[in-house]
Amino acid sequence: GAVILNLDGVNAFGANLAVLDYGEENVTTVQQPEGNGLRWSAQDLYAALAYARNLTDRFSMGGSVKYIRQKIYNESASGFALDIGLLYITRFNGMRLGVSISNFGTEMRMEGKDLLHPYDQDPNNLGNNPTITSEQKTAGWPLPLFYRVGVSMDVVKVSQTALLLAVDAVIPSDNSTVLNVGGEFNWNEIFFLRAGYKSLMREDTEEGLATGVGFKYFVPGLGKIGIDYAYNDYGLLEEIHTWGVSFTF
Repeated sequence: GAVILNLDGVNAFGANLAVLDYGEENVTTVQQPEGNGLRWSAQDLYAALAYARNLTDRFSMGGSVKYIRQKIYNESASGFALDIGLLYITRFNGMRLGVSISNFGTEMRMEGKDLLHPYDQDPNNLGNNPTITSEQKTAGWPLPLFYRVGVSMDVVKVSQTALLLAVDAVIPSDNSTVLNVGGEFNWNEIFFLRAGYKSLMREDTEEGLATGVGFKYFVPGLGKIGIDYAYNDYGLLEEIHTWGVSFTF
């Protein structure tokens, strides 16, 4: 979930929290393939604080600081990262140009009680302590950096209807560059139809077609309420259906 506070039309603060829980499964071994009575689980989490500012009526910038945590069984890794973005609105049909960099941050490293082991540094000496606790140090890994460059424009804007087209290039540090394209039909800022295609130019990807629909309606005393639905085709991973609800006060 996310909360955004627009202070004065120039400055805005935001907060975001996302949790992905993979559920629990039985712990299995070679000797006990049906389970040994223990359970294991995994979880991803990130929390972010963000700030954005309109520097002019056409140029704005923003950034966020994120705490990231990954956990599997008794081990976990955590770190901090920074996202920065710039947006410029041109005078040509409301064309918008944006650039951003994401996940500029610390290294991640798994730690936990399963990496603690008793160690006897001198097994030939019977008088020493043979159960000194040692820690197995795992190899760290950097967070994947993402560079994004995008452009969007209202190609049709007549009376109460508008058609927005957008394309962006995503350049990750650990994979090949991809293109994402999409469009949105808007009727009177109430009804929205959306469609797009993700991960163009990348071979062997399961991402692809995405479609969606949205409604926004002003309720006296409550503000504007938005309901959004999206369908994503992930190939072998089958379809993913996403629902979202937003409130604007």
